Amino acid sequence: MPESNAAFKEIAIHEEDDTVDTTRVRIDKFYTIEGVHTHLYCVNCSKRIIQASSGSVIKCDNKKCNYIMRTLDCPTKSFVTVVLKQMDDSELHLCLNQEILEDVVKQDMKSLTEMELAPHLFNLRNIEVTYNADRIITNIVLFDMLAQ
Repeated sequence: MPESNAAFKEIAIHEEDDTVDTTRVRIDKFYTIEGVHTHLYCVNCSKRIIQASSGSVIKCDNKKCNYIMRTLDCPTKSFVTVVLKQMDDSELHLCLNQEILEDVVKQDMKSLTEMELAPHLFNLRNIEVTYNADRIITNIVLFDMLAQ
Protein backbone atom coordinates (compact mmCIF):
# COMPACT_ATOMS: atom_id res chain seq x y z
CA MET A 1 0.00 0.00 0.00
CA PRO A 2 1.56 3.36 -0.90
CA GLU A 3 2.68 5.64 1.91
CA SER A 4 0.67 8.50 0.44
CA ASN A 5 -2.61 6.79 1.34
CA ALA A 6 -4.05 8.82 4.25
CA ALA A 7 -5.92 5.80 5.67
CA PHE A 8 -2.68 3.85 6.06
CA LYS A 9 -0.99 4.30 9.40
CA GLU A 10 1.69 2.25 11.08
CA ILE A 11 1.73 2.13 14.86
CA ALA A 12 4.75 1.35 17.03
CA ILE A 13 7.29 0.65 14.35
CA HIS A 14 9.95 -1.45 16.01
CA GLU A 15 13.01 -2.85 14.38
CA GLU A 16 12.28 -6.53 14.23
CA ASP A 17 15.02 -9.01 15.00
CA ASP A 18 15.24 -11.51 12.13
CA THR A 19 16.06 -14.27 14.63
CA VAL A 20 12.72 -13.81 16.44
CA ASP A 21 9.75 -15.57 14.89
CA THR A 22 6.82 -13.27 14.28
CA THR A 23 3.45 -13.84 12.68
CA ARG A 24 1.34 -11.32 10.79
CA VAL A 25 -2.41 -11.55 10.60
CA ARG A 26 -4.88 -9.20 8.95
CA ILE A 27 -8.20 -8.78 10.72
CA ASP A 28 -11.28 -6.64 10.35
CA LYS A 29 -11.41 -5.54 14.00
CA PHE A 30 -10.61 -6.41 17.59
CA TYR A 31 -13.26 -8.89 18.71
CA THR A 32 -13.20 -8.51 22.52
CA ILE A 33 -11.01 -7.28 25.36
CA GLU A 34 -10.31 -9.99 27.94
CA GLY A 35 -8.78 -7.65 30.47
CA VAL A 36 -6.74 -4.58 31.28
CA HIS A 37 -3.88 -5.27 33.67
CA THR A 38 -1.46 -2.98 35.51
CA HIS A 39 1.60 -4.19 37.40
CA LEU A 40 4.29 -2.63 39.57
CA TYR A 41 7.96 -2.93 38.58
CA CYS A 42 11.10 -2.81 40.73
CA VAL A 43 12.96 0.52 40.79
CA ASN A 44 16.29 -1.36 40.74
CA CYS A 45 16.05 -4.38 38.40
CA SER A 46 12.86 -3.42 36.48
CA LYS A 47 11.34 -6.87 37.01
CA ARG A 48 7.61 -7.19 37.57
CA ILE A 49 6.63 -7.38 41.23
CA ILE A 50 4.26 -10.30 41.65
CA GLN A 51 3.25 -9.96 45.30
CA ALA A 52 0.15 -8.02 46.31
CA SER A 53 0.85 -4.34 46.92
CA SER A 54 -1.70 -3.34 49.54
CA GLY A 55 0.91 -1.70 51.78
CA SER A 56 3.12 1.33 51.42
CA VAL A 57 6.32 -0.77 51.21
CA ILE A 58 7.06 -3.64 48.85
CA LYS A 59 9.93 -6.09 48.31
CA CYS A 60 11.18 -7.15 44.89
CA ASP A 61 10.46 -10.82 44.11
CA ASN A 62 13.68 -11.19 42.11
CA LYS A 63 16.04 -13.28 44.28
CA LYS A 64 19.08 -11.48 42.81
CA CYS A 65 17.66 -8.08 43.73
CA ASN A 66 15.44 -8.24 46.85
CA TYR A 67 15.23 -4.43 47.08
CA ILE A 68 12.69 -3.02 49.49
CA MET A 69 11.04 0.17 48.26
CA ARG A 70 8.05 2.45 48.64
CA THR A 71 5.13 1.21 46.56
CA LEU A 72 4.54 4.74 45.28
CA ASP A 73 8.07 4.85 43.83
CA CYS A 74 7.52 1.74 41.70
CA PRO A 75 6.80 2.40 38.04
CA THR A 76 3.65 0.82 36.65
CA LYS A 77 3.07 -0.69 33.23
CA SER A 78 -0.23 -1.69 31.70
CA PHE A 79 -1.17 -4.25 29.10
CA VAL A 80 -4.40 -5.40 27.53
CA THR A 81 -5.31 -8.93 26.53
CA VAL A 82 -7.42 -8.93 23.37
CA VAL A 83 -9.19 -11.52 21.28
CA LEU A 84 -8.96 -11.36 17.49
CA LYS A 85 -11.38 -13.28 15.28
CA GLN A 86 -9.57 -14.77 12.29
CA MET A 87 -11.00 -15.45 8.82
CA ASP A 88 -11.70 -19.09 9.73
CA ASP A 89 -13.65 -17.88 12.82
CA SER A 90 -10.97 -19.13 15.21
CA GLU A 91 -9.99 -16.87 18.09
CA LEU A 92 -6.50 -15.56 18.68
CA HIS A 93 -5.64 -14.31 22.20
CA LEU A 94 -2.85 -11.69 22.26
CA CYS A 95 -1.35 -9.01 24.52
CA LEU A 96 -0.92 -5.31 23.75
CA ASN A 97 1.74 -3.68 25.92
CA GLN A 98 1.62 -0.11 27.21
CA GLU A 99 3.95 1.29 24.55
CA ILE A 100 1.83 0.07 21.65
CA LEU A 101 -1.42 0.95 23.44
CA GLU A 102 -0.29 4.54 23.93
CA ASP A 103 0.70 4.74 20.24
CA VAL A 104 -2.78 3.53 19.25
CA VAL A 105 -4.88 5.65 21.62
CA LYS A 106 -2.59 8.71 21.63
CA GLN A 107 -3.00 9.09 25.40
CA ASP A 108 -1.19 8.12 28.57
CA MET A 109 -2.61 4.80 29.77
CA LYS A 110 -2.69 6.07 33.35
CA SER A 111 -5.39 8.57 32.39
CA LEU A 112 -7.78 5.96 30.89
CA THR A 113 -10.22 3.56 32.51
CA GLU A 114 -11.07 0.21 30.91
CA MET A 115 -14.33 1.63 29.56
CA GLU A 116 -12.53 4.67 28.07
CA LEU A 117 -9.89 2.48 26.42
CA ALA A 118 -12.35 0.04 24.81
CA PRO A 119 -13.80 2.39 22.15
CA HIS A 120 -10.29 3.33 21.00
CA LEU A 121 -9.57 -0.33 20.23
CA PHE A 122 -13.03 -1.23 18.93
CA ASN A 123 -13.02 1.69 16.45
CA LEU A 124 -9.94 0.35 14.67
CA ARG A 125 -10.76 -1.41 11.40
CA ASN A 126 -8.88 -3.35 8.75
CA ILE A 127 -5.81 -4.02 10.89
CA GLU A 128 -2.59 -5.94 10.34
CA VAL A 129 -1.16 -7.24 13.61
CA THR A 130 2.34 -8.65 14.05
CA TYR A 131 2.95 -10.76 17.15
CA ASN A 132 5.77 -12.89 18.52
CA ALA A 133 5.96 -16.43 19.89
CA ASP A 134 4.95 -15.12 23.33
CA ARG A 135 1.72 -13.79 21.76
CA ILE A 136 2.74 -10.18 22.36
CA ILE A 137 1.77 -7.72 19.64
CA THR A 138 4.91 -6.03 18.34
CA ASN A 139 3.39 -3.95 15.56
CA ILE A 140 0.01 -2.74 14.33
CA VAL A 141 -0.71 -1.39 10.87
CA LEU A 142 -4.01 0.47 10.54
CA PHE A 143 -5.63 0.65 7.15
CA ASP A 144 -8.86 2.28 8.33
CA MET A 145 -10.50 3.75 11.43
CA LEU A 146 -14.12 4.52 12.29
CA ALA A 147 -14.97 8.13 12.98
CA GLN A 148 -14.84 8.73 16.74
